[in-house]
Amino acid sequence: MKTTRLPLLSFFCLCISFVKLQAQETVNHTVYFNTKSHELISADKQVLKKTIDSAASAFSIYNIKISGHADNTGSSTFNYKLSQQRAVSVKEFLIAAGVPADNISVGFEGEGLPVASNETEEGRRLNRRADITIEIQSSVTSVKPIAVEQESVQEGDIGQLYSLLKTPPQEYCIDITRDTFLVGNKGTIIHYKANTIKRNDLSCKCFTLKLNEYFDNSELIFNNLTTTSDGRLLESGGMIKLDGYCDGRKYELKPGEFFTVMVPTDTILPGMKLLSANRNNDSDYLNWQLDPTNPDLDNFDLYRMLLACGGVRSGDSSAKCHFFFCKISRFFSRLFNGKNYRSDKDEQNNQLIRNEQAILQKYKLAGEDLAVALEKSKGNAGMDALKYYVYKNSTWDYRNIDRLMKVEKFTNFIVENKPVKGTDVKLVFKSSKTVVPALEKTRSYIFKEVSDGTDVWVVGLRYTANREIYLGLKEINTSEKRTNLDFRQVTVEELKSQLGKVNKRH
Repeated sequence: MKTTRLPLLSFFCLCISFVKLQAQETVNHTVYFNTKSHELISADKQVLKKTIDSAASAFSIYNIKISGHADNTGSSTFNYKLSQQRAVSVKEFLIAAGVPADNISVGFEGEGLPVASNETEEGRRLNRRADITIEIQSSVTSVKPIAVEQESVQEGDIGQLYSLLKTPPQEYCIDITRDTFLVGNKGTIIHYKANTIKRNDLSCKCFTLKLNEYFDNSELIFNNLTTTSDGRLLESGGMIKLDGYCDGRKYELKPGEFFTVMVPTDTILPGMKLLSANRNNDSDYLNWQLDPTNPDLDNFDLYRMLLACGGVRSGDSSAKCHFFFCKISRFFSRLFNGKNYRSDKDEQNNQLIRNEQAILQKYKLAGEDLAVALEKSKGNAGMDALKYYVYKNSTWDYRNIDRLMKVEKFTNFIVENKPVKGTDVKLVFKSSKTVVPALEKTRSYIFKEVSDGTDVWVVGLRYTANREIYLGLKEINTSEKRTNLDFRQVTVEELKSQLGKVNKRH
């Protein structure tokens, strides 16, 4: 396949312009590849060699960053590997051309950061690339790159960036006189019991319930949500926010009443509790505390529910379902594709059945509407058999299912960038839903008493007065003790694509 490139003359001009870059910070260059290939084309090799030779002769300090990319031809796994091979090919060529290996860093994005549409051949050509950034510092004049700090940048308000990025709530209009089951986009089930809301002078036609589900680390970052309690690390099992309005006014629940919230999970983690928090501004951090009214959680399992509604073949007859919610057993059977899940080990299931019945009574969960909600939730969450954390929500605002993270050894971790108004830096743990803010920000960002020897992402967001967004993102182990971030300007779409990486569990 013939590959089209920009005229070579433009790149030779770029090489010559190095001698005039006293005030410039970086030089960017891109090479392109044939489909499913990671071999550099001869003409690109020549241009790269001249570019590097010019940089080495004109400047005493320079670093090169290479980012490999692919179009969407083939599987995402293949493209991820191919983008790595392309970046490595460029690195190996530069080393052979005399660039010290320590001056080169390599990254690869697969098909995740296209610069053009993959729907056209030209777009795919532009996406089969390796981006090369040469960071330079004159031997005469010291130039501070934006990657570390830049005094000339007029910082904006980081709260405005979070207001821009935050997830809009899902809104439901419900009749306060009727029992209602709602299912969120990510499978959360909300049960409203009739006449739970104070009526007062309720004048709107319906009561507006607003729901946010925050189940991924990237969602926590976009919404400036963190998981600490008085500085202690928490591991989240699911965070939501509930608000209720009528004619723009927030309404209260009657004393002793509550919404039942069922948060889906594939694994029930022991030791989880319900924590609550609130804040006034998007730029404020949340400090989680045990919910003052209902800190305890229950867990709910569809398999156990099927046993509870279907009864058992033998054993303790008291374990059979005597309540009116048994009418929905046929719905639960459909959830499991009609399979018979009754066990011959009835004695071992009796207590489980009684526990499930007690949960239904405790949270006032009953009726065919529950089965419909469970079936819809199962589809939204994409799991074969759902489990839930269940709790009572008696006031508005944020609720978080959490437990204290087990830490064998503590350490302080430092991000050496200078703290400024428009910048925020967080640690995101790879092995859990844990996002930690830097509570000390004087000359650097200091994360106190985090777990030592843990793989994390360091995520930095910067917002300027000109509404420009910069992202710093680095993988590191906390045993390294300190690091700094290189920031680069991104669009909102690029930011969301990049931060999707922090959701990968290791």
